[in-house]
Amino acid sequence: MRDHRDQTLLLLFFLCAAVLLTLWSWTGSPLNHDEVTYLVMARSMVENGNWLDLQFYGATVHQRPPLAIWLLAASGAVTDFSLMGTRLPAMLMALLTLIFLALAVQELTPKDRQRTGMVAAALLLATPLFYFNARRPMTDTTFLAGAVAFVWCYLRAGRTPRWWLWAGIPAGWMLMSKGVVSALPLLAIATHLLLTSRRREFTKRWLWLGLGVALLLATPWHLVQTIRHGGSFWQEYIGFNVLQRAGQALFQKTPFTFYLQDLWESSPPLALLFGSGLAYTSLQLWQHRPSAPARETAIWSSHLFVALWLLTAALPLSLASTRIEHYFLPALPALAAAAALGLAPLWTRHGYLFHSTLAVLTLLFFSGNAFHLTSPDYTPDQTRFARQIKSGPAPEARVVSINHYELAIFYFLDRSVDMRTTDPRFFEIVDSAPILHRIKGVTLEPPDQLAAKLRQGPFYALTNSASLPLLCGPTGQQCGPAGPLSVTPGNHLFLVTNITQPPHE
Repeated sequence: MRDHRDQTLLLLFFLCAAVLLTLWSWTGSPLNHDEVTYLVMARSMVENGNWLDLQFYGATVHQRPPLAIWLLAASGAVTDFSLMGTRLPAMLMALLTLIFLALAVQELTPKDRQRTGMVAAALLLATPLFYFNARRPMTDTTFLAGAVAFVWCYLRAGRTPRWWLWAGIPAGWMLMSKGVVSALPLLAIATHLLLTSRRREFTKRWLWLGLGVALLLATPWHLVQTIRHGGSFWQEYIGFNVLQRAGQALFQKTPFTFYLQDLWESSPPLALLFGSGLAYTSLQLWQHRPSAPARETAIWSSHLFVALWLLTAALPLSLASTRIEHYFLPALPALAAAAALGLAPLWTRHGYLFHSTLAVLTLLFFSGNAFHLTSPDYTPDQTRFARQIKSGPAPEARVVSINHYELAIFYFLDRSVDMRTTDPRFFEIVDSAPILHRIKGVTLEPPDQLAAKLRQGPFYALTNSASLPLLCGPTGQQCGPAGPLSVTPGNHLFLVTNITQPPHE
C-alpha cells in the first residue's frame, strides 16, 4: 500500500515540477548573453534551411554540436519563436533531468527508493542555478538530460547487462549536445568500473553495441562538418571552445572556490544540505570500505559512484580558468544525489520526516526562485527600446551599442550586431569570442572619433550611464532641450536618439 502511495506522490511531484517549470514562461524576455546567440542561430536555421551549420548573422561558427539548437529551431518553427516556444526545449530537458535523476537514485539505495529519488529531484529543482537555467534557451540542460540518463542506464546495466545498449542513446545525445564535455560522466563510470567488481558483471558484447549506437548518433554530423570545413572546424570546435577556455579566463579571473561561493550565496540552506550529503557519503565509504575487492558491499559501491560522479564533474570545472555559473550544472545532480542519500535514513526511522523534508524543500524553492518564476524578464530595456525604434519615425536608422555588450536588442530588431567601444579591455574580451570576431561585431575607436561618427546622420545608440557623456557631452548639452539628441532612460541603460521627426504634410 505504501509503495502505491509513494508512486502516486512521485507522479504528483513530477506534475508539479512541470507546472513550476512552465509557469509564467510566456512572460519577460531572454537574457542578453548566450541565449540570444542560440536564438539567432536557431532562427537562421529556419529562415535559410541550413540545419547543418550554426550561423550567426551570416557567419558559420563551430562553437558546439547542434542538438540543442535543432530542438530550439524546431520549437521556434512551430511556435513562430514565441517566448514560451523558445524556452520550451530547455524546460522539457529539465523535466527529463529530474525524472532520470529520481530513477538513478532509486538504483543507488536499497530502501525507500521512490522517496529518496523524489527528494533528490526536489533538491535539484530547488537549486536556483538549476531552475534559472531550466527556463533559458541554452545548450546546458540538453546535455544535462543526456548525462543523467546515461548514469541511470549504467546503474541499470549492473542488474541487466543489455542496458549498456540503451546507454548508447544518451551517450550519443551528450556528444551531440556538448561534445567533449561528455567525458565527465564517462570518466566517472570508467573509474567506478575499474575500482569495483562491476567490471566482471557486464558482457562486452552489450558494451560494444552501446558504443556503436553512440557513434551512430554522433559521427555523421562531425564527419559532414569535417568534409565541409576541414581543419577550421576542429580548430575552433576543440581548440578554442575547449582548450583555450580551459586555460584562459574569458572575462575575469575567479578563485578555485568560485562555484562553492556561488552555491552558498544563492541558497545557504541548500549548500548546507549538499555539504551534509558529502559528509555522509565520505562516512559511508569509510565505514563500509572493503578489505578486498571481492568483499565490497552494495552500499560502498553506491556511495563510491556518487563520489566519483561529483569529483569528475566538479574538479575539472573548478580547475579550468574560465568559470561561469552555468558551467557547474553537470555537478548539481551528483550533489543532489549525495544529499538525498544522506537524508534517507531519517525517514527510514521516522516516516513523518519525509513529508517534512518535502515541505522544507518547497519553501527553499520559492524563497530562492521567486524572481525567476514570476518575473523572468532579463532584458526589459532592450525590449522596450526595440519597440520604440520599430514604431519610431526612422525604424531603419542605424542602431549601435556603445561600450556595452549588446545582443538582445539586435535580436529583437533582427539586425546584425554593431558594437563600438572606446575601452581596449572591453574590445579584447568581446573580440576574442570567435562568433563576434568572425563578423567583426565590435569596433575599437578613440572617443573623439566615435563621437564625431555618431553625429553624422540619424542613429539610435544604446549605452550605459558611464558612457552617456560620450554622446551628450561632458555637461550634457547635446542632450538638453536645445540639443540635437534625446535620451530615453531605462532600468539600467539609455537610448540616445538622433532622429528628427519629419514634418507633417
